[in-house]
Amino acid sequence: PPLARLVLIAAGILAAGSAQAAIIGSSVTGTLQFNGAGPNFFDPANGQVPVGPLNKTFGPTVTIATPAVEFGFDASTTGITANFDAAGLTLSEAIKVFSGFFQQHFTFTDAAFSGLTLSEISDTFNNGGVTASLSGNVLTVDWAGGNANAGQNFAATFLLAAPAAGAVPLPSGVWPCLLATATFTAVGLRRRLA
Repeated sequence: PPLARLVLIAAGILAAGSAQAAIIGSSVTGTLQFNGAGPNFFDPANGQVPVGPLNKTFGPTVTIATPAVEFGFDASTTGITANFDAAGLTLSEAIKVFSGFFQQHFTFTDAAFSGLTLSEISDTFNNGGVTASLSGNVLTVDWAGGNANAGQNFAATFLLAAPAAGAVPLPSGVWPCLLATATFTAVGLRRRLA
């Protein structure tokens, strides 16, 4: 029936607004700083970046690709990865032998972030100690600080998505057809029930 077709078309228009971010293949620059320190620990010049993540070879600017992990830091005390996929970013941290309080500050810069929205999906950094913001093409993630002990693992996941598109208005000429269809449907149902 025409009404059913129009409902399906409208549903398709609304669903199209929930498309995820297309960041695969874009170039992203990442930085990691501990306790307000200056060095960028996602830069292999610091000598403690693990072999697996892309920044070991290419430096702090890499191409977002799946299933490769883009950024990483590996020391005797802790190991950290920042992994992008089509949906967003996952930060993971494994505490090895370190025990004590520390803070972390991450920035990720990518032209593909412009116009996207940011939302947090999960955060296990000491019960939600991570905050994130997206301003233009810069994504900033901060762990304000917490006590970490050997053997602990933390993770935080963020969604980067295109904003939902507004509903597309139907042409004014469609409304009389919708009204007529609804009227005929109501009359037909009434006759069947009578």
